[in-house]
Amino acid sequence: MANHNEEHPGWISDFIRLIVLAWSLACLSLSYLGQVKAMDPTFAASMLTAVLSSYGVSVGKNGKNKEEPKLESSTAPVIKK
Repeated sequence: MANHNEEHPGWISDFIRLIVLAWSLACLSLSYLGQVKAMDPTFAASMLTAVLSSYGVSVGKNGKNKEEPKLESSTAPVIKK
């Protein structure tokens, strides 16, 4: 008799990820439609991004990856007169 863990590795984690995916999509949709006024969609968006990245989906801009110019950090501000 085969072990169930070998046949279905991680089916519980897949099920939980699908529930979180559906919840975050529903929250974001309701927020963008204006049905929920007192909700900050940032948490739902971060959960959506995390679940999609766990499946290998990259959410972001497509195309060239331009690096932002980096600011040099200094210990004291420089004031020019």
